[in-house]
Amino acid sequence: MSGDEPSAESGDEESMTSPTPGATDDSAALGAAVLARSRARADEPTRGSPLRTVARGFGQVLITLGVVVLLFVVYEVWVTNIFGM
Repeated sequence: MSGDEPSAESGDEESMTSPTPGATDDSAALGAAVLARSRARADEPTRGSPLRTVARGFGQVLITLGVVVLLFVVYEVWVTNIFGM
């Protein structure tokens, strides 16, 4: 090891914070641009296809109806039994 090479023991912060060894400024700028673009996409709402929207809405309606039917079954089995005593 020559005296010109930085080591982690010498307290060289740049060598410890570099994401990849040998990364250039161009690759760092590209990585920053990709990160900024992905954050911008996360902030804006996405529009799905109309078929996906209809399928999602239909699924939510079916789940809601299933919960209502289960509540009715609970009512029929236990609540009417209580009143029948």
